[in-house]
Amino acid sequence: MIDLINTVDKRRAKYCDYYTNTKFGDAKNYDLCLDTSKFGIHKCVDIIADVVMSK
Repeated sequence: MIDLINTVDKRRAKYCDYYTNTKFGDAKNYDLCLDTSKFGIHKCVDIIADVVMSK
């Protein structure tokens, strides 16, 4: 499974570099970044729902 994740991440990085000239994974290129190891999945879901509902 880890090999698949690494392969997909490499493809995403190449895509970002080629089409958007940005660095894949750089938080400044995203609207919302959450650290699931800090908040947990359920809290992240709550945060995302709150953001969506506030729009």
